[in-house]
Amino acid sequence: MIFRIFIWIIALLCAYMAYGTVSFVMLKSAVQKEYEGNVITSPQADMSVVEFFDYTCPSCREFQPALMRAVERDGAVRLVLRPIPSDMTDEGKTVARLALSAGKQGKFLEAHKHLIENYRVVDDTYIENFAAALELDLAQLKEGMKDPEIDDEIDNNLVNLEKLTGYAVPTLLLNGDMLYTPNEEGVTSDTILGLFNQARGL
Repeated sequence: MIFRIFIWIIALLCAYMAYGTVSFVMLKSAVQKEYEGNVITSPQADMSVVEFFDYTCPSCREFQPALMRAVERDGAVRLVLRPIPSDMTDEGKTVARLALSAGKQGKFLEAHKHLIENYRVVDDTYIENFAAALELDLAQLKEGMKDPEIDDEIDNNLVNLEKLTGYAVPTLLLNGDMLYTPNEEGVTSDTILGLFNQARGL
């Protein structure tokens, strides 16, 4: 009797571990999918890199140029950009909404570049200037920022990052297997290129 109970316990533990493994694999697959044009890719792409970041985060804005240079120099990376409000403030979510709403007009990547390079506190004047700079329909942009689907996407990004590694940003998921969060200043494109090659070897 005790032996049977022991076997059942082992079987349940194995089932639980298998479920956890499958769930984690599905999670890593889901975050690599495209939405609202949030992907920078090359026809020669042989690996996927997902970046979780916050436009209000100075470290994320500092990291971005090195990441983009590495992607350009490598020439075979599919980069998936996933904005989150890492500090859980209204400002973080508002600017993420702004980028994703621009994506509904086919200009997520242009919005991303603009927000990284010209981030300021997002108010009505900023949104108007942002729309003018990217030649967006202002009324459609503002309406899109109220879309519950955009909030769902942002919330999913945040939940998925937490499941993967916590709330640290910027964080990269490389090839669905390797996580990297820079803990030093002045990360260069050479460092990131090394990570790309390391991830390919996993």
